[in-house]
Amino acid sequence: MNRVGWEGAGGDTADITGSSCRCLANTPSPHRACTSSSPVLRVWKTHGPELQLTRTLAPGKDDSKDNKLEEAQIPLDCSFVQSQPWSHILETEAIERENASFPNAFVLLGFSEFLWLEMSLSAVVLVSYLLTLVGNSSIILLSLVDPRLQTPMYFFLDNLALLDLGLTCTIVPQLLDNLWGPDKTIAAWGCITQVFLFCWITSSECALLAMMAIDRYVAICRPLQYTLIMHPMVCMQMVAASWSSGLANALIQATLTLQLPLCGHHTLDHFFCEILVLIKLACGDTTTNELILTLMTIPFGMMPPLMVVISYIFIGRAVLKLPSAEGRHKALSTCSSHLLVVTLYFSIGIFLYLQPSAESSQAKFMSFFYCIITPLLNPLIYTLRNKDVKMAWNRILQSWSNVKSLKAQSLPVSFPTTGTYP
Repeated sequence: MNRVGWEGAGGDTADITGSSCRCLANTPSPHRACTSSSPVLRVWKTHGPELQLTRTLAPGKDDSKDNKLEEAQIPLDCSFVQSQPWSHILETEAIERENASFPNAFVLLGFSEFLWLEMSLSAVVLVSYLLTLVGNSSIILLSLVDPRLQTPMYFFLDNLALLDLGLTCTIVPQLLDNLWGPDKTIAAWGCITQVFLFCWITSSECALLAMMAIDRYVAICRPLQYTLIMHPMVCMQMVAASWSSGLANALIQATLTLQLPLCGHHTLDHFFCEILVLIKLACGDTTTNELILTLMTIPFGMMPPLMVVISYIFIGRAVLKLPSAEGRHKALSTCSSHLLVVTLYFSIGIFLYLQPSAESSQAKFMSFFYCIITPLLNPLIYTLRNKDVKMAWNRILQSWSNVKSLKAQSLPVSFPTTGTYP
């Protein structure tokens, strides 16, 4: 459908669709606007031979603070508009806006309002990124190498480390690129990929932390039946349920995000593409997106913390019944690492998603801690507070030192010649 401009009596113009439009008669002089079936209203004002965009309105919104806008049907004379030298500008802009419901690229503002902080943040991000890669990879490597760590608890911990690696690799490379370079854009496919992976990883991690709480409950409250209940096949099914439920949620959220009417808007006040930010950017009806997002907080944002709380209530009761102080201390040390990780993870997530009206800068720094610092803390918490991991590291380091010493002893000894005899 062709779009043309219309010139009002006051010398203003508006891009419209079809052969007629509704004129908002009581718009404040000298502006006049027309609405149509398009999702937004673009109001233009002639300035000599050029056009100047004065404002963009969503349909149904009042542009006048004092007077209510009244609608009036007016005829449209397209021949006059098309004869003007600037009519092609309106047509081109309207066609581009029609075709660009989802932009080809997005601008990530990130921490641009804190220019003095960007260099320091980039250093923190880089160091955290490297430590996160080393820490989480080492946990996975340890459990593969050391047979003593091939237990249900460390199987869940390996999956947690894998999710943390995925979260870090999804967010940090793009963040570093934005902090180091002047180009702060991300392609549309990269933005949707971030939305999909971020939603998949965070949802799966919520479910996995609940599964780990169940594992700790069985270990403390049903110690004699632990190996029977937490069978390897059962553990694999629990982990598969965590990953698959997160995947289903990510597919739904990414599909709905692709259908958001963004009308060419492409500036995100965040350092990565997140669903809440894209919903706020939309210019049309987002009821479905908000409803699905709210419904998904029940299985991923409310049920896992509730399961964790219930599990630790039973764990606390069982620990208090232990006769020896040494047994109570051992049981608490076994669960303290998981409880600390759960508290960090869910407290920040609840703050971000149950209080979406928080200030932009505050939400960005909370997301920074959630995406950058939390994946770093998880391996540190489990390493520093877990004797099994420390002992595994000592055994590996000792075996490496023994191998080096054996290699040094097996090398042949050669004596250098000091000269030749006649």
